[in-house]
Amino acid sequence: MMNIIEIKNNKLIIIITLLFMITILSFPVLADNGKGNSTDKKGPEYKVSPPVVVLKVTPASDFEDISQNMKLCSTVDDIETEDYLQKEMTVEWIGSNGKSKGDENGINDDLRFKIEDSLNLSNEKEKREFGLNSNKNSDNIIDPKYILVKKKKENNYSSLDEEVEVLDSDTKETELKFKLDEEIFEDNDWQDIEAGVYKGNITSNIGLPGNSNKRLRIIVIIDSVVNINIPDQMNLEIEKPIKDKSVTIDWSVNTNNSDIKIKFSSKGIELKDNKELDVEKDYIDYSNFFKYYIAKNESFTDEFSPGSNKKGIDYREGKLKLKYSAEENGDKEWYELLAGEYEDTVTITVSE
Repeated sequence: MMNIIEIKNNKLIIIITLLFMITILSFPVLADNGKGNSTDKKGPEYKVSPPVVVLKVTPASDFEDISQNMKLCSTVDDIETEDYLQKEMTVEWIGSNGKSKGDENGINDDLRFKIEDSLNLSNEKEKREFGLNSNKNSDNIIDPKYILVKKKKENNYSSLDEEVEVLDSDTKETELKFKLDEEIFEDNDWQDIEAGVYKGNITSNIGLPGNSNKRLRIIVIIDSVVNINIPDQMNLEIEKPIKDKSVTIDWSVNTNNSDIKIKFSSKGIELKDNKELDVEKDYIDYSNFFKYYIAKNESFTDEFSPGSNKKGIDYREGKLKLKYSAEENGDKEWYELLAGEYEDTVTITVSE
């Protein structure tokens, strides 16, 4: 896309077309093993495979555009390398279904899962250990009520803030599916749920024999999302080249990632080919007549020349101004700025 300057009948028109580019670095997820966090209640033996649930969620301002998927892992290395195993968790009784060992009466006991504590966003130390980009300290959490589970063959999910029966005593095994309740984005602005890795534990009403050194883990990855709001073009019309002239537009970046930086880049203002002109296109450095200014609120504190860039912008909204001035920016006289059509492309890059 191009920016156009057009001079007809001593009238100079500049059209600057704006592009934007988003670069969000993806990152691996790590979860650690630890001592079992199930209750001490003795009961029938069972196994869970795989023991680590990973939910990856991409928020959106439009509720219908939210996407998520679930995968499972068995070890820390699997999560780090994204070597996922399958899309359902299998829960299976070992031996005589849900009948307690040594119980002559064969008392049945269903297996139930619950998440007792909120999932916490990885802190600074953990993120460095996991090779993730450093993030600002955050108190962000995900309440257990937003973590849902259901048996694969069932229609309805149940919230894990209360105990949920996942395997009854009369069934040998079942497969479980998990998801993040999308109501979390109705109850909270999606920009207030910081992008990153949230970790928690799943507890059970029966101890986990044969797997007592592993936890049932729940990992939620909230993707970084960036929405850039900016007009497609800047139109600068210069009728009297002896006078300064400028045009200003508003821009904003909506995101749930507090670590992003913004960069403005200009390809450079150039005269387009004009068959009516007998002079070379590079007769003059046209960029010297123009300059871009970036403002937070009304204060234009950052600037860059056409053909250069300005990086490290840490505010999320402001103004972009293009100013023409023969006296302030140019190294030529105003009449040496040739009539014709000009162009430039400004690119906005957002990255961590």
